[in-house]
Amino acid sequence: FFFQAEDGIRDRSPSRGLGDVYKRQRYSLERSGDVKLDLINLQGQTVKTYIDQNQQPGDYEFVLDGSGLSNGVYFYRLTQNRISKTRKMVLMK
Repeated sequence: FFFQAEDGIRDRSPSRGLGDVYKRQRYSLERSGDVKLDLINLQGQTVKTYIDQNQQPGDYEFVLDGSGLSNGVYFYRLTQNRISKTRKMVLMK
């Protein structure tokens, strides 16, 4: 995914193919604040929360672990200080 600079969150990951069971993503924060990363199914339900903590400015990495999930379409939402960005992920094992 790509986050624009004015959001205060920048994507640091090269474009990767969909379908990875483990999807590694990097992001950079320009400001400190509360950060939350949720995985959401097509019904809008939060399947898993990967990050829910205060983070300082800097570069970070997370792994979306889809090993316990069914194949399908999911969304992952990264929120910092009430600014959210959502991206689609297709999981195929």
